[in-house]
Amino acid sequence: MIIADAKDVKQALSAISKREGKKQNTTPYLQVSVEGQACTLRLSDGEWHDVSVTLDVERDAKLKPRRMILPTGLLHAALKPVTKRGVEFKLGEAAGKRPFWVGDLQTTVTPGTNMPKPDEWECVNTDEAVPWFTIPAGDLQELLADVSFAVSDDYTRPILTAVYLAVKRNRLTAVATDTYRLVTGSAKVKMGKRLAGYALLPALMLGNVKKALSTVAGGELVTVAAVRPGKSREDAKALSFTIGNRQVRGLCVEGAYVKYQKVVPEEGRTYQWRVNVEEARAALASLKPLADSDAKRVVGHLRGGAWHLSAMELGPDTDWVRAEIATSTIAIPAEVIASEESEFTHAFNGEYLLDYLDTLDGGKVTIETDGPLNELRCSCGKRGLYVLMPMQVMA
Repeated sequence: MIIADAKDVKQALSAISKREGKKQNTTPYLQVSVEGQACTLRLSDGEWHDVSVTLDVERDAKLKPRRMILPTGLLHAALKPVTKRGVEFKLGEAAGKRPFWVGDLQTTVTPGTNMPKPDEWECVNTDEAVPWFTIPAGDLQELLADVSFAVSDDYTRPILTAVYLAVKRNRLTAVATDTYRLVTGSAKVKMGKRLAGYALLPALMLGNVKKALSTVAGGELVTVAAVRPGKSREDAKALSFTIGNRQVRGLCVEGAYVKYQKVVPEEGRTYQWRVNVEEARAALASLKPLADSDAKRVVGHLRGGAWHLSAMELGPDTDWVRAEIATSTIAIPAEVIASEESEFTHAFNGEYLLDYLDTLDGGKVTIETDGPLNELRCSCGKRGLYVLMPMQVMA
């Protein structure tokens, strides 16, 4: 018999069953592992990913270390009425059955032929993982928030659905792209035995890591371990994140990531200007209703010490022609750093630029490009680089 507070069990079950990510495999069963005075609840899709929470419990000395499988639906239903601490959760095993109690409510589970056996439970094997790096939870949470919005949701190209993580010289670099935009960021880490390497963090594991990070203090250290296909390989086959009493682990996306360094600027661009983040954010937000009807297109005019942003609302298709219904223009002050001409016009996806600005706390953002057919490159202080592909300027 093991005994725990039902509120703790409910929170733990909720933390691992409400999975985040755009594509996921779920399981109706929960693995309960008991060893010493600790109980680990684990959900697994059997191949790619699993996430677990470890709780301190009271255990009957007669109960040997063991693993049991329980239906998650029954646990959710039994724990649903629990709203405060002080209600006991008890789990036992007798005559092949698995009774558990939530307060006075008893539920007995009889293992069926379709339930996995504890010894056959397939979880991602990270036993061969070696420490890769440690990083404060707050730094990792900020870094992942800075780049994750640019991850692709096109699963026909799985590499683009992952966040690229690379460690070198005590520096963690994170990159995400959907080919229309690209964002980079970095943070200081303490490296483990592996001097360098990279991993492609899949969307499902990314969501669960972000969720686990939100439950711990920013200064708490997160340990990341990696499994590699071979001693001479720098790519990670699987990752394990230990965050407080939670562990998130899973297989990485396989393959070579895009050569993002080719779009990182090495020198000054032809056109450069700097604007206030809050002013640019407010302007793009006000133009969004109009831009949505025109493929989210926003046209920028750099002239007279200001960045004029405009968007038009288009009517429905009529004989392959869409009539212009309304146009709105907003001018915000701009510090022009470099410009070959007195006026410069370009177009871009306003929603994509707004996504980037929403990750910034304020200050000034520097925008640069080589021309209307070239990408926009944005930077703000020590934050990473954001690259946004151009759109056609309509006549």
